[in-house]
Amino acid sequence: MDKQKNTINPPKNKCQIKEEVSYHRNGKLNSKILYVNGKKHGVSTYWWKEGPKWVKEIWNKGKEHGLKTKWYESGQKYSEEMWIDGKLHGAQTYWWRNGRKQMELHFFQDRELSRIFFDKEGGVTEINFPSQPTPPSAAKTKTTLKTISKPTELYTTTNA
Repeated sequence: MDKQKNTINPPKNKCQIKEEVSYHRNGKLNSKILYVNGKKHGVSTYWWKEGPKWVKEIWNKGKEHGLKTKWYESGQKYSEEMWIDGKLHGAQTYWWRNGRKQMELHFFQDRELSRIFFDKEGGVTEINFPSQPTPPSAAKTKTTLKTISKPTELYTTTNA
């Protein structure tokens, strides 16, 4: 893998910006990563050997921050996850190669709250609620399961 670095060297006490670009042996783009003062910052993108995009992620001062998306080599979306200040937060979703949802996880400040599995036709096969401490903001929330008629109607939340 060949790397090409473009560095802007500002005067002392200023930020240093570097874009690192690498290529696969076949000459196609492998990655583009932006650094500010030696830490990943901004959009980083990676590509499969044959050209399609593989990963797009957003960084803020060396920590993942924003939507991270991955794709299969075919270009079909594989996963999405939300990061805030280096921690998983919100929904993390994976898809089967046929485009249907495979798994959905929910996080609160890097703690997994729930995990839902789907079969290749989109039906729910399993729902898990890992045994972890309840986040302070969710302490007054009660989650109840109900009969599932559609994959989008997994549970309801009511205030306790």
